[in-house]
Amino acid sequence: MTLYGAIGSLQPTPQDAPAVATALRIMANSPEQMLAQPASDYPSMCIDGRPYASHPKSHAPQVAGGTLTTWVADLLLTKIFQSSVLGARNTGYGLGELSRDYSGPPATASLHSQAAPNTEVHNALATWLANTCDALRQAGLPVSDHRADSHGPGAAGCGAADSLGAILHLLGKRPEGITTILSRWGIDPRKVPVDALDHASRLASEVPSGEELVQILANYSTERIPVVTGPHREVAVVANTRAHTVIRRDAITGALASASIPSQSDASGAQNASPTGHPQAFCVDVWALPEISTFLTNTASAHEIELHWTPEQITATAAAFNAAAILVLCGPEAQDIVL
Repeated sequence: MTLYGAIGSLQPTPQDAPAVATALRIMANSPEQMLAQPASDYPSMCIDGRPYASHPKSHAPQVAGGTLTTWVADLLLTKIFQSSVLGARNTGYGLGELSRDYSGPPATASLHSQAAPNTEVHNALATWLANTCDALRQAGLPVSDHRADSHGPGAAGCGAADSLGAILHLLGKRPEGITTILSRWGIDPRKVPVDALDHASRLASEVPSGEELVQILANYSTERIPVVTGPHREVAVVANTRAHTVIRRDAITGALASASIPSQSDASGAQNASPTGHPQAFCVDVWALPEISTFLTNTASAHEIELHWTPEQITATAAAFNAAAILVLCGPEAQDIVL
């Protein structure tokens, strides 16, 4: 299937689309060859399909922005780690509602666009992410994302981090494409609370830059944040619903390359035989998203914070963020498959 409602640029050419479809069918018929055992069940790696220049020491399930998905679920819904600047009551990590009137979301989506945020709210959001990372680390859970060896000013090279404002803006618009993706993933889109979508709209213009976000993650990671290399060449989205496994991005790239999808040419016109020139896919380990709701509900309970949301609603919110990230980064002709 192609991605209804996608607004990004990453997609196969019309000439390559049949080969992409063939490769995805092969993956569906032999999913075990595309999967590996993770070092942890907690999602902390990113969905980015590019090869690593510096490999992570251990692999974990992949979700948009790695640890950013956990933060966004708390940011939009549970608000356990909210800074007092944003109106949290002083119990545990705090629980409260945003108290500021926002100027509105960015008008357009871009891989590296962020509106200038209000300084107080900007700093509070950074503290909120740091609180989230600190709690994860104290719980013995991984904190990570990635950087890239080439990116624009203020960016980290992670599409989810660098485009966070655009992703939240799209999420707040409640596009039908998100409903379609969640249904494909086996997640009930009706479980996404309207409150989470409203918060996404209000916060879209306030989030820190991608580089700031990833630097906070790096400060709390027990391993060096990995670096990916080369250009984005994602032509598909691969979602994994098989518990306790992670998608091998190298296997996905190999399957796409073997389906006669041409590699990118270098500046001289010669075919690039390195992994950076091969077609790629965004990889989402959907089965691991409930691990986020378990972490948030357990943390709330430990700090005697009453949550008004069910684990299913928290999982659906995290999934909706991932779906929005895919729609922002991919073009409408990108294809998807569920393993």
